[in-house]
Amino acid sequence: MHVKLLSYFKLSSTAKWLKIVFRKKVSTLAGYIYLGIAIIGELLGTNLLKLSVGFTRLFPTLGTLLAYGFCFYFLSLSIKTVPLNLAYASWAGLGLIFTTIISIFLWREPLNAIGILGLGLIVVGVVLLDGFGTPGH
Repeated sequence: MHVKLLSYFKLSSTAKWLKIVFRKKVSTLAGYIYLGIAIIGELLGTNLLKLSVGFTRLFPTLGTLLAYGFCFYFLSLSIKTVPLNLAYASWAGLGLIFTTIISIFLWREPLNAIGILGLGLIVVGVVLLDGFGTPGH
């Protein structure tokens, strides 16, 4: 009886540990999903901002405000599990890169070599933060 109780206790504590580890991984994954949603909200808000023509058009203005509200809500959910420096750098950097790509194709805005170099440096910065700048992550 004592052996069964001891092995049950070991199994039980192992199962609890696995639940904690699994919950943390799921929680971190959810944080990155929320970060992706926040980036999409930023992209939508920024492009609607251009359509609002300085907040002179009602529906694009309302869309801009809603999209940015949506964006910041999901960014706030993201930073519960994703380190702030990584979340913000990813949100701002990827938002800038995708906004630039959208502006080239949708709005026909030009991009020069210096702009491309700057975007490359942003990518390098986000990669460095993700790989080396967040200890224990």
